[in-house]
Amino acid sequence: MHGCAFCVGAQTHKVGRAEILHVHLAKIRHTPTLSVAKLAASTRGFSGADLAAVVQVSRLLYVLLL
Repeated sequence: MHGCAFCVGAQTHKVGRAEILHVHLAKIRHTPTLSVAKLAASTRGFSGADLAAVVQVSRLLYVLLL
């Protein structure tokens, strides 16, 4: 077995965050170069609601800055 249990758990949570982000990003248009994996890695500790808020605030900022 490689790695510690914490590292395996952290990887599982990162995958879960990426899946949640995919669900919320599917509802909006976004650049194809968006790295969901990087975004998931940088949102450690975020809940599903937090991730939904990140997507919604990003969408609103985009509209305001057009």
